[in-house]
Amino acid sequence: MSENFKSVYRLGAEDGLLLAPVLAAVCLCMGASVYYPMMFLPTMVLMAGVPVITFITQKRTFSRQLQSPTLSALWLQGICMFFFASLIMGLVVYGALRWMWPGFINDQVDLVVSIYGASSDPDITTLVKGIERARDSHSLPSPIDVTLELMYMVVFTGSLLSLVSGLIVRATGRHNHSNKPPHFNPDN
Repeated sequence: MSENFKSVYRLGAEDGLLLAPVLAAVCLCMGASVYYPMMFLPTMVLMAGVPVITFITQKRTFSRQLQSPTLSALWLQGICMFFFASLIMGLVVYGALRWMWPGFINDQVDLVVSIYGASSDPDITTLVKGIERARDSHSLPSPIDVTLELMYMVVFTGSLLSLVSGLIVRATGRHNHSNKPPHFNPDN
């Protein structure tokens, strides 16, 4: 099938394969930065690459299409890209939380309790006591809970990023695109 006739969903899925390793690396580096603070630097570099990848993939689609893609088509492509990338990223994050760093969630709770536990503010003290009760009653989120929340966040923020990127692509795109609908070809 020609590049000109790929559906928005297929383009998004293919672009999601490009974005997924970056998102997975961002999550792993961010998690590792808790234990190794220097991992924060690659995390920031990888995070800065996400909007660049989004723009490049949408710009590539815009320049390869015979007709100018609409903003909604570029936006949907970006949403699909982030959705499919988040599925792969979710597998990696779940595996990391389950087998690589099984105590990560408890470590984060202990860190919050140790930092805010000495506060004299009654609101913070109430918050710390609530967190301690959740920890003691084994009511903390599981690795799959954290993974699903992270996937929701990636798709939502990716949707917003795709909208902004699509606006920029449309504003800076080629001006020789025809706004006429594609010619009907009965042979296809």
